[in-house]
Amino acid sequence: MHITDHLQPCCVALRQQADSLPAAIHQLVELVQKSGCLTDTVQFEQDVLEREKMGGICMGRGLAIPHAKSAGVAHAELAALTLDPPLPCDTPDGEPVRLLFLIAAPADANDLHVQMLAGLATLLLDEGVCRQMLDAPTPTAFCSLIARHEEPAPPPAEESPAAETPPPPAQYRLLAVTACPMGVAHTYLAAEALRKAAQERGVTIKVETNGAVGVNDELESDEIAAADCIIIAADKGVSMARFVGKRLVTVSAGDAVRNADAVLNKALNSKVPVYRGGNAFRTSDWRELGRETYRHLMNGISYMIPFVVVGGVMIALSLLLAQMGLAQKYCDLLNNIGKEAFVLIYPVLAASIAVSIGDAPAFMPGLMGGYMAQLGTTAGNKLSWVSSGFWGALIAGFAAGLLVRFLNGLGKKIPENLQQVRSSFLTPLLSLLGIAALMALAVNPPLGRFNQKLYRALDSMRGGSRLTVGAVLGALMATDYGGPINKAAYLTGTLALVSDQLDIMAAVMIGGMVPPIGVALACLLFPHRFTREERRTAPQNLLMGASFVTEGALPFALRDPLRVVPACMAGSSLAGALAVGWPVLRDGLHAGMARPVVRPKRADGVEKKKEDGIHLSQKALLTWMIEEERLFDQISNYISPGDFTEDLYRTVAELLYEQRKEGGLNPAKILNHFTGEEEHREVASLFNTRIRELHTKEEREQALRETILKVKASGIDYQTMNLDPTDMAGLQKLMEEKRKLENLRTLHISI
Repeated sequence: MHITDHLQPCCVALRQQADSLPAAIHQLVELVQKSGCLTDTVQFEQDVLEREKMGGICMGRGLAIPHAKSAGVAHAELAALTLDPPLPCDTPDGEPVRLLFLIAAPADANDLHVQMLAGLATLLLDEGVCRQMLDAPTPTAFCSLIARHEEPAPPPAEESPAAETPPPPAQYRLLAVTACPMGVAHTYLAAEALRKAAQERGVTIKVETNGAVGVNDELESDEIAAADCIIIAADKGVSMARFVGKRLVTVSAGDAVRNADAVLNKALNSKVPVYRGGNAFRTSDWRELGRETYRHLMNGISYMIPFVVVGGVMIALSLLLAQMGLAQKYCDLLNNIGKEAFVLIYPVLAASIAVSIGDAPAFMPGLMGGYMAQLGTTAGNKLSWVSSGFWGALIAGFAAGLLVRFLNGLGKKIPENLQQVRSSFLTPLLSLLGIAALMALAVNPPLGRFNQKLYRALDSMRGGSRLTVGAVLGALMATDYGGPINKAAYLTGTLALVSDQLDIMAAVMIGGMVPPIGVALACLLFPHRFTREERRTAPQNLLMGASFVTEGALPFALRDPLRVVPACMAGSSLAGALAVGWPVLRDGLHAGMARPVVRPKRADGVEKKKEDGIHLSQKALLTWMIEEERLFDQISNYISPGDFTEDLYRTVAELLYEQRKEGGLNPAKILNHFTGEEEHREVASLFNTRIRELHTKEEREQALRETILKVKASGIDYQTMNLDPTDMAGLQKLMEEKRKLENLRTLHISI
């Protein structure tokens, strides 16, 4: 590909003036339009300006290459512009822009624009050629200069047949890998700068480019083995495992473009450290450590984002289709798929961070650490586990990566014949044991207790100041975006709803809607402050916010937690207070998508059935099992759902036992199982009632034992009355239950 194949003299303007970079781009668009390549000038200019906002078009040394792939371009063309006076703007080296090239490429151009960019990079790195282009008297002379530079070298003179023997494979003293986040400009500029600097020094070098179109000039294993040093000029993760045991220099792609000589000096220094594996923390510079930490975090987030986005969209879609009348089973299927995607968020986040730090061996311990953070695994009873959320996953990811790197360092001392055992058995085993111990003993317990205490604090605040409660609940809904704190606040709102405290539930609902809608509006109102990928999430975040899916804001919060989280909490807190204080807003929320299920009213004149003794005992026992999680295992050894003679309580017991078996408790799910008004209120009272505080521990233990005996005896009587005389298996089971009842009379339960 030759530059002059796509650059016509009519598309060149010399010694023009521009007061801003967008103004210069506008001139370039008008120039390239003369070639007849544009089908939609407005669309193409908009696409170029959008790409300019993302950065990376100013190369330094007075050069800029705006570019875009656009549906408004029919075929690829170039335009050139020189400025006099030069244009001061934000450039890597602070020099004003003097020379600009515009690349116009069709939307389906594949790698053509990248080839054009690579050709320009090669041309523009020659400072002599750049000076000649700036001094060119006419556009025709400008294009002729480029054409002369692109003329192929004369063919070598004919040699004797003996010289036709193929030469031995090239041996490169230096190898390099270049990469930038966008995979376009700096990737190829850095590669060309390193090649040119090496040529001037008489040093052989091969450069692998990890660009937008993939890997070019990939480094071979024999080349890596023979090289003196490897240069990594990259602003994103590259494959590092192949360089273990080689001297390694790591810089940014921008550093290679601006000062390739200094990079080569560093690479040719005999004191360059040998790379021992992993991808992190190879420097004592605190600023560089901060950048590397951020790079690993971003690697985890990049893999996690699809799960957050797709999971949220699936849940939102299920709610939308339910409103449109789609069969409930299909809506439930979509909803469940979305929730399962959310379940994988923390394991994927932790595993990706771990791999970024410790390479492939860190994947397994990172994944398991994230999974343990999701479950809240501790050394205690499974029923007491509480998720440590994404903070726990972050700790697991970094810890797993660093632990694997440490183990790999120790493993170098193992004899060569045992290395296979180390890599396939010892490192995975020891890393998993270390991460499991860290999560179960040091991370999950304090974070789990914190989450539990937070829930109890929320629960106790329901009777306080309405405005304060609304503001606090709204803020907490925007704290961890679908995590334990968010769920605890939602549960409090659900419990308030069944007690006709609609204003509290309104505060919870609007508090959960604010973060995704807020970030979506920010992307729409201030597009220059966000990347293209972030701006593209605006429509789906609006949909997720309207559907009460708070998780849409999670990627933004993880990228910039110090600004996003406080801002969302402040907005949600204000919205929660307004929801409590403004009846119009409160009623409006519950008149729309957030309204509770309409339940039939109790017929007039029908009085509530008076509760008898066994009814109260069953109710008290269920409340006890809900309130005292640690007593559930003891009680469930003697009491089964079939022992509850009241149909309502038996159904509640079945749901409770099912949830406990799965390792958690979701009161909202149990409440939503009942649609009748009286049933709903009765079940809600189980979660709102507290066991009367007795004077001594012995009195409480006695009261619980007597309650269990009453419920068990009543259950046996009920089963006896309804037993089919021909049911021998049922009779045998009933006899076993009666033996349990006798054992219960001597039962000691510790509270």
